[in-house]
Amino acid sequence: MAFKKSFLLAALLAGIGTVPATLAGGPDQVMPPVVLPTYFNGFYAGLGGGVSDANADLSATSTISNSSDYIVDDALSFSLLHQTNVTASETFGMGTVDVGYSRVFGRRFYLGLEFIGTYNSDDIVASTSTTANRSDRVFLAQLDLNARLTHSIRVHFNDFEPNLVLEPGLLINDRAVLYGIVGMTWNKVKASVNSAFSATASVSNAITGDLIEAVSSSSSISSTQTKDKTYFTVGAGLKGMITERLALRMDYRYINYGTISQNRSRTFTFNRHRRALNADGAIDAIDSFERHDDPSAIHRHYSQFQIFKHVVSLGLDYYFTS
Repeated sequence: MAFKKSFLLAALLAGIGTVPATLAGGPDQVMPPVVLPTYFNGFYAGLGGGVSDANADLSATSTISNSSDYIVDDALSFSLLHQTNVTASETFGMGTVDVGYSRVFGRRFYLGLEFIGTYNSDDIVASTSTTANRSDRVFLAQLDLNARLTHSIRVHFNDFEPNLVLEPGLLINDRAVLYGIVGMTWNKVKASVNSAFSATASVSNAITGDLIEAVSSSSSISSTQTKDKTYFTVGAGLKGMITERLALRMDYRYINYGTISQNRSRTFTFNRHRRALNADGAIDAIDSFERHDDPSAIHRHYSQFQIFKHVVSLGLDYYFTS
């Protein structure tokens, strides 16, 4: 009986000794390997398209001032002011091409360096105007004035715009990444503004309606400035792998082209056509007019542009290594 108990105890001990090391928690325990992301590593190139919303915040002031007594003892001397604060914008379609290199560090951190080229035709065109109309009676003279002052602007960009950007980001999962965009953009931006003035005035007999004097004038100031340099761009994007090598991406970028200021002035002439008078001051019976030019008015113009773009694109990138 004692022999039987000893045999069972030896068998039990032998069974315990045969428990696998992985269950017993021994030194030979094997942990599952850490799988690092294999996507978004290496060189890639892609094509895409999107829209570009170009904007120009315009602040402009033009003044016309005249202080001479060119009509009936200063009766029609005047000043005309036009101030504009407006955002002009145009939206255009565009094509994109990109070439870059990206890498995943650790298990979540993404970093990409990318060249982006965009092609589109961006031109911003806008105009605003103000008018002045006066009608006065001075003794027996009827005085009428109609004047108009207009601002016209045009901002032109080069069709091709290269960008070099850095894209730091985080992996959402092993097939999708969310990243920021920071970098530089190059373009040649040309801002043009025209301040145009036109006016007609007349003096007539308030009783008979006979025209005594007619005045007409126009003035125009045009100015163009060009900035050919690099600009700052920021944004964000989302990229996801749809096959082993092909990724779908969507980007947004903001580009600030800075400020362009212009300041001009000129003196111009009012063309007067006065009906000939007799020695006693009465209108000559002969229907004739004498021309008198008064270079007595000043046209001043100041404008400032704040120019920027919003760019949204969608495209496909091909990774040369999976």
